[in-house]
This record gives sequence, C-alpha cells and structure tokens, in this order.
Amino acid sequence: MPDLLQTLQDHDLGHLRVVAELWGIKLPPESALEIAKLIASKFSSREFITEIEESLPESTQGVWHYLLYHDGRVAMADLIRVFGEIRDMGPGRRDREKPWRKPISPLEDLWYRGLCAKMFVDTPMGVEEFVIIPSEFMTELIPANEKKPLPLGRPATYPNEVIQADTFAVDDVTTLLAHLRKTPAKSRDIGDSIPQEFLTFFHRPQSIDLLLTLMIDLGLLMSPRLEPNPSTTKVLLDSSITETLRQLLNAWRDSVAWNDLARVPGISAMNDEWPNDPVIGRQRLLQSIQDLPPGEWWDLEEFIRDIHTSAPSFLRQAGGFESWYLFKSESEEFLRGFEYWEQVEGELIRYVITGPLHWLGLVDIGKPAEIDRIVAFRLTDRTSKLFKSEFSDDQSLTEDPIHLLPDGLIRASTHASRAYRYQISRFTNWVSFDGNEYTYRITPQSLKDATEQGMEVKHFTSILISSCESLPPAISDAISRWELKGAEAEIEKALILRVADPEILQFLQSNRRTSRYMIEILSPTSAIILEGSQTKLYEAAVKNGFFINLSRNK
Repeated sequence: MPDLLQTLQDHDLGHLRVVAELWGIKLPPESALEIAKLIASKFSSREFITEIEESLPESTQGVWHYLLYHDGRVAMADLIRVFGEIRDMGPGRRDREKPWRKPISPLEDLWYRGLCAKMFVDTPMGVEEFVIIPSEFMTELIPANEKKPLPLGRPATYPNEVIQADTFAVDDVTTLLAHLRKTPAKSRDIGDSIPQEFLTFFHRPQSIDLLLTLMIDLGLLMSPRLEPNPSTTKVLLDSSITETLRQLLNAWRDSVAWNDLARVPGISAMNDEWPNDPVIGRQRLLQSIQDLPPGEWWDLEEFIRDIHTSAPSFLRQAGGFESWYLFKSESEEFLRGFEYWEQVEGELIRYVITGPLHWLGLVDIGKPAEIDRIVAFRLTDRTSKLFKSEFSDDQSLTEDPIHLLPDGLIRASTHASRAYRYQISRFTNWVSFDGNEYTYRITPQSLKDATEQGMEVKHFTSILISSCESLPPAISDAISRWELKGAEAEIEKALILRVADPEILQFLQSNRRTSRYMIEILSPTSAIILEGSQTKLYEAAVKNGFFINLSRNK
C-alpha cells in the first residue's frame, strides 16, 4: 500500500491546499511536492492521527472504519454503493464550487481530507479501481491482533433440525471408482446418468457430477472413458479419510472445470456460455466464509445481505452487472443488472454453502421446524483446518472387518477398508446399500465379468483371505470348481406346460401350430414354453380339439 506522501503527490497544488485547509495546516507558497511533504510530516505523529480521526464527522468515520477493517483497500464500485460517490472535477470546477465545504457523500469528504486515495489495481478479474488508505494509517491505528476483518452477517439461533457435515464424499468416490472400473465404456461424459440400480449405492447422488469433475482434476479418471487410473486410484484408496477429503476440498477450491454458477437451479446462460471465472468467484466467497467463527451458527440470509452490501462484486469485475446475459430457466426472463444480484449472486452463495461446502464436509446446515428451507449454517473444525492446511492424519483409526457369509454374501460397513471394498466390488454382484453397510454377492457371472477385465482367479481368493474375517471352505471350493468347470448349474425363470397324458404332449410337439411355442421337453408330461405364448398356444390347442387351462397364467 502506498504511504501518505505517495498518495498526496498525485494531486495538484490546489487540491493539496484544500487538504491543508481542512486540517488547519498553514502552508508557505511552495511547490506541490514540498506541500505534500509538509502535510505528510504532520501525520507522522500518532497523536495527530488520533486527533484527526476523532474529529471526523460520524458519517465520515463510518467509511473510514469500513476501509480500515477491510485491510485499507476496497473496490470503488462496491464502496460507492454504500457510502456515495466522489465527483470527478477538474481543478477549475473544483476551485469554483469548493466541494470540500459541502461534500455530497462521506466518501467524498474523506477524499478531500486526504485520508484516502484512488488506485488502479491489476486483479485476476482485470484492472479495477480501488479506494485505499495510506499505509501509515493502517500501521498506526490498528494493532496487528485487530487487523482481522469483522465477520459478515450475524449469529443465528440454534436450528430445530440440524443436518451435520460428513465424510460421505469419500465413500461415494470409492463407489464411483468401482462402478466405472466394473462397467467400462468406449466413452463417457460427466453428464451421462448413472443407471438407477447403481444410484442406490451412493450416499448423495446429487453430488456425483461434482465428484466426477474433481476425480478428473485429481487424475483419478482418464478420458474419454472416465476409466480409473490404476496408480492414482491405489494411492487414493490407501490414503486416510482425512487426506482423501483434503484432496477433494482443494481440488474443488481450485477447479476450473467445475462452475458452481452453472449448477445453481433456475439460472441459465446464453448458449451455455457462462461469463464468470469459477475459481476467482469461489475463492473470493471462501475468503468471506473463512472469517466466520467456527462452531457458531450463522444466519444465512444476513450473511448474504452483508455480502450484497460490502462485497457485491465478488463474482465479477466491478461495474460488470450490465454485461452478463443470464436468464431464468423457466421464464427466460433476463437477469441483467445490479437489481438482480439476489437472484444470481445470492442464489450462488446459497448453493455453495448448502451444496459443495456441505457435501465436502465443511459446513453443517440447519432448518427451522416450520419451514423446509436452510436458514443457518456453521463451520466445522474441518473447515478451519482446510483453510490453514492443518489436516491431521487418521490412519490409526480401526477399520471394521468385512464379513463373508457361507452363502456367498459379503457385507462391508462404511468403516471398512475402502481399498478392499473397491477390489471386492469388482468381482461380485452389487446387492444393496442401506446407508451403513454395502452388500455384495459372489456369482459365476460376476467372476466371469471380472476375469474378462483382467483379474485372475487367484486374486479373488487372495483378496477375500486378506479382507474378510474368515474364508468359508465351501466358498473357496466353489471358486476353485468355477475355475475348472465354469457355471455347473443355473437358476432361471420359465413357463411350464403340464399335461395329464403323455400322448397330449407328443401331439403338441409334433403339430406345427403348437410346436413353435415349445422350447424344451422336461418330462413325458411337462415342457418349457416361450414367455408370452400362453394365449397363442391355447388358441392353437383349441383348433386341434382340446382346452389348456389358463387360470394361473392369463
């Protein structure tokens, strides 16, 4: 930040005389530079600075303290929405109208007192104009332990219904890796839907697209098939839950591919071309969130309202509210202009807090009893650790054993080894998931599918011995028999025709009208018939002089 002398040097002689007049500094008829040095020397005294601060009008003190507690630098476009503008005047008009005697805003008053300056800054959003406080004021007036900005918003009452943050994202990533490895495809897009029968194995299906994006960012999946990368997958599955979650959190924080704004319900962009930089907007919002006290419930609406007041341009370059062409998805009404901030930025903040931040374990959310709407949130201990990169290792946590039952069922809790669950899920059929336990079944077809993907039979037994409490001898024998002989028996659903006299079955088998519906003769008085052929077989039999009872299979 430039010091006072540097900011004063930017002004002409007339402006410097205005500053001196307002602070009662008598000036000799010298050059602008000498006058600037003289004014700056007066402000080198802490007592003088304190006296000046206390003499400011109350409204001017408001903008002064606002700048102090925002690190002495605020975007001009954001500041003027709260504290009014600084009129652009050349020296002639300024000397005629004397605006310092009747400033139109607290900000203009501060400007003519020389306590703030304008500066263009090259930001990630582009060049923006800021209002700044000279560096010596920041040093003298705010002790180091008080420079932290005041948190936005206000505390909330404890909500009636609390939805706690969790580590379910880590389980769902493991399930995704297993599903994508088990069901290879020539190509996949993130938007491709997961089959319904697999969705039941996820804690949070609505987060699948986010997790897939982050998994690509982390190098876990390879395009175009979204196939798991063996080396990175092994490292991730062998990592602790905390380390895995840290990787997901950091990947989301820095992800260019994931655009939170594009996921806000009810908002669309022209031709799906989103105008925002997802990383900059996300990181600016996170900066405001990390200032909140962890463990304390915070009012969501008040937090949004304060961002609207103090930092409305966090998502876009200051003054860019007219250049974005977004619209409501249902009505196609354009959301253009600052008046639509609540429908765009406000909804984005809600989505980020109740969506990704909650899904990735950073934020608890809460509802009142009578309204089905999130109204409060609080940061978890994990949140501060993320921002400070202070993740502790939980490798020492005891993992639950995996149970292999004599009937071939395998049960793995959410606290079982993720690496073993991933391996087991590759050579089994997926049966169910109740939120706490995954159930799999060993079948001939599941073993066949796994061997076709490169697994060897010896791997099945080795994994089961290593991961399960015990390997029942019957299961080991069944796997060995399958390796030698394949499937030796099959259960299938079939339609059975039964007759009272073997001669009737012989007739039906020899008659061209009825034989076409018969698949296999089981006995002299029974046969398997085509599914759905009951009525046609009945009609053909009637034409040959006898009835078939359809009472059980109409």
